[in-house]
Amino acid sequence: MPANHQSEPRPLTARGAATRSRIVEAAADLIYAHGVERTSLDEVMAASGVSKSQLYHYFADRDALVLEVIARQSAFSTRRSPI
Repeated sequence: MPANHQSEPRPLTARGAATRSRIVEAAADLIYAHGVERTSLDEVMAASGVSKSQLYHYFADRDALVLEVIARQSAFSTRRSPI
């Protein structure tokens, strides 16, 4: 396999998907309550009950988590929109 080959991410197990979802939901709640700038990863970890290594397993950085919150909220809003 070439050195620059990037493998596709493995699909999440049910438990992994639940953990990732719990992180995003906690982040969304905190961002809604306090805003993006005042929401820390430490608060997200505490609210979701995950460790730092778990958080970084699912999200490369804070920006990746915020983007996932935005994507989830956008998808939710789109599903509820009467078009």
